[in-house]
Amino acid sequence: MPRDVLVTLAGLAVLFTALTSWYRVAAQRDGALSVEVQRLEKEWAAAAIDLDETRQVQGRVRAFLDGAARVESERGSDRWSAALRSIAITVGPDVELWSIHVWKDPEDNQGRLLHIEGAVTGPAPRLVADKFLRGLKEELARQFRNAERTKFERIEETQESQAGEHRVRFAIGAPIGATIAAPTKN
Repeated sequence: MPRDVLVTLAGLAVLFTALTSWYRVAAQRDGALSVEVQRLEKEWAAAAIDLDETRQVQGRVRAFLDGAARVESERGSDRWSAALRSIAITVGPDVELWSIHVWKDPEDNQGRLLHIEGAVTGPAPRLVADKFLRGLKEELARQFRNAERTKFERIEETQESQAGEHRVRFAIGAPIGATIAAPTKN
């Protein structure tokens, strides 16, 4: 049995030496990998900052490209000249236009809202202002959807002028949506 004990002790010594060697190699690899992990963590932190900045820039670029695509899609529709033509057709000699502004229509994603300000002077200015509004509404309704919502946003009579004429100031809201397609001929 002493021989068996010696062989067992020798086997344990070899196993102990192998485990010690393996542990040293693992500890060295662990040290090298720890250094590599720290380096990669620093690179990840820098990349994360760059990623956030890239996402912000990407959002601005996407918004710009969406706007450019929207402008490009509206390019052929010629809505603005058609709307201005409608205003020019309906305005009379007693109607004085001061400003025309265009905003996005809050009730129609793709539509616009014309805001027209002006005044009418003459013996019956309210009647002329009503006639202008009715004519504008009819003309716009022939060309644009949502034009039936055209209305006075504000109308107010002012005092009689020195020449004995009355004056009415007005603001008209005229929504213009997509153009109404002309019927096709077969």
